[in-house]
Amino acid sequence: MLKKLKDYIGNKLGIEQNKLAIEDLYHRFDFISAYINLTVPEKIELNPTVLHQAITRLKLTFPLEGFNSIIHRNDLMFAFHVYNHRKDLTEAVYSYFKIGIRTATNLHKIASRFNIKTDTLLDFGSGYGRVSRFFPQVFPNAEITISEVKGHSIKFQNEQFGFNGIEHSQNPESLGNSTFDIILALSVFTHLPKSSFEGWLNKLINALEPKGALVFTFNNISNFKEQASDPNFHYLTLSEDSSFSFVSDSLSDTSEYGSTYVSYTYLEEFLANHKVDFTFLKHEYTPHQESIIVIKE
Repeated sequence: MLKKLKDYIGNKLGIEQNKLAIEDLYHRFDFISAYINLTVPEKIELNPTVLHQAITRLKLTFPLEGFNSIIHRNDLMFAFHVYNHRKDLTEAVYSYFKIGIRTATNLHKIASRFNIKTDTLLDFGSGYGRVSRFFPQVFPNAEITISEVKGHSIKFQNEQFGFNGIEHSQNPESLGNSTFDIILALSVFTHLPKSSFEGWLNKLINALEPKGALVFTFNNISNFKEQASDPNFHYLTLSEDSSFSFVSDSLSDTSEYGSTYVSYTYLEEFLANHKVDFTFLKHEYTPHQESIIVIKE
C-alpha cells in the first residue's frame, strides 16, 4: 500500500524535476513502514465489536461454531482486504474471513463430489491461515499440514492452530517425501515462472496418495488483457508481494514470484505426461481465479 502511494506521488511530482523531494518522501514512507513493523504487535487482535459484527454476518451463510480470529501483521491477504475496504473495517474483516471459510467449504464439496479421501490434507503455500484456520471445522477428522517458504507463517500457524508445518525453499525437493490424500494450492500457480511452475506441479502430483487429489487455482491466459508473447504461458514480474514490499517477509524477488497466466492447452499437454485424471472446475472453486482438480491414478 505504501509503495503504491509512493509511486503515485512520484508520478505526480515528476521524478526528474523533483528528485530530492521524492527521495525525501521515500525515506519518510520507509521510516513509517519500519516503525509500524517495530511497534505494531505481531499478532493482531481485532476490535471485539468489529469481530462480533463480522461473525454475525458470516453465520447467516456458514455453520460456524467459533474459530481462532488472530491475524498476523504480515498477512498480505488481510492487508489487501483492509486496503480495499479502508473506509469500513467491519467489511474488511468480514470479507477476509468469508473468503477463508468459503474456500475451505468449497474444497470439502469438491472432495465429496469426486469421492476423495481427506484423512491427510496439505495446504501448500498456506500463507498466514486465511483458509487453513477453518479446516478443523470443515475437515474435523483430517490430519492437517501446512507448507510455506515464510518461516514466520509456519511458526504462527503452529502456535495458533496447532498445525504441522513444512518450511521449504523455492526448490521443490525441499518439500520432502510425505504424501497426502488431498493437496490445496490456492493462489500459488498464479505466481510461478515456468520452471518453478512445472517443478512444483510435478512434485505435488508425486506427493499424492493413490486416488489422491490436487486442487489448484490458475489465471486463464484468455483473460490477460495485453498481447502475450506465448499464447499458452505468460509470466509477469509483478505481484502483490512486490507491491507490498514493506512487509518484512514479502516475496520481493519478481524473478521467482510474479504473475502467471496459462492456457487450458498448456495444462492439458503437461498433465498428459502423468498418470492422472483431471477436470477443469472453471470458477466453481473461487470466483476470481479458475481451478482444476488433478486425481492420481
